[in-house]
Amino acid sequence: MALKGIKVVCTALGRAIAAPQIIFEKYGYLAYHRAGAVRIFGCGNLQGGNEVFLSIGANFAYWQLAAGNDYRPIDSSDMNLEHWRLITRSIVDNYDRYDGFVVLHGTDTMAYSSAALSYMIQNSRKPIVITGSQKPINIDGTDAKDNLRDSIVYACDSYSQNVSLVFDGNVIAGTRAKKMMARSFNAFHSVNFPVLARIQDEHIIRYIPYEPIRKPVEFQETVSDAICIMKLIPGSRPELLAYLFDNYDCIVIESFGVGGIPSQLLDKFYDEMEKWAAKGKFIVMATQVVNEGSNMEIYQVGQKVKKDFKLIEAYDMTLEATITKLMYLMARYPKDYAKIRKGFYTPVNNDILCAFKEAE
Repeated sequence: MALKGIKVVCTALGRAIAAPQIIFEKYGYLAYHRAGAVRIFGCGNLQGGNEVFLSIGANFAYWQLAAGNDYRPIDSSDMNLEHWRLITRSIVDNYDRYDGFVVLHGTDTMAYSSAALSYMIQNSRKPIVITGSQKPINIDGTDAKDNLRDSIVYACDSYSQNVSLVFDGNVIAGTRAKKMMARSFNAFHSVNFPVLARIQDEHIIRYIPYEPIRKPVEFQETVSDAICIMKLIPGSRPELLAYLFDNYDCIVIESFGVGGIPSQLLDKFYDEMEKWAAKGKFIVMATQVVNEGSNMEIYQVGQKVKKDFKLIEAYDMTLEATITKLMYLMARYPKDYAKIRKGFYTPVNNDILCAFKEAE
């Protein structure tokens, strides 16, 4: 494929901004060579790394996103829905001008952002790669240069597509990434799905066969914030359900093991569901266990709850994908439980595999 270029777009998101003056000192030179490039959205520990792009010969344009015209970088833990909208809008505005996009992002909320972009930008034949680093680019032993180089290598390949997260040599589907290590370089793992590829010495080793996307790309810039998580602990108070239903349209319950409602919550659960289900509010059951996913039908109480009420089960999805997919669907189909349920069980970017009965 004749490469137009990769655009590197930098968001003003992230922490430990390293040597930002490097960017601006070289910006004129890089802009001069922007003859169609990978667009890079950047932030966090990677912002000083323009020399990495030049080392692999990639022409690129550098953009910095900001919310509310405030260009000061922020901690990625402050990521919000408006930032996702800004990133999506920038890709929409430049989609026809570039062959790929690289989003530089702080690691704290990177898994949420990679999942969110997977739903807000679907069926993209052009790769949208998210990456970051555990250590700032201007210190010894940084992982920033390797991650950035690998991301651009992957974004420049004609067999790359859709939203993915590249970190420590692994290419992970945007909906399957989870931060598992707080400080180690192998921070992100692919949950309940194989890594898409490995990048070694600028060579891509693909583990998932290439299947070209045939559907047209779809964009949606709005997501809903009317969702919350209730993480069960031994002794959870049942009255918490009433408060959450009063303030949110969807509650994701992180239960124990394969999923289910503890007996001390069951009566209150039934009372609240009967009260709020008619108003279009619903529950999604997930598990606190990272691997293998939920299966409420293993136990009788779970079977009964699923049969009696409007209830969606997350199965093998990551929590990040579950939350952001619901945000996307609730904005797309407000108060329409049937369409939300159908959309939830429709696979997007390899996000769900185990909902066989639900998809029938």
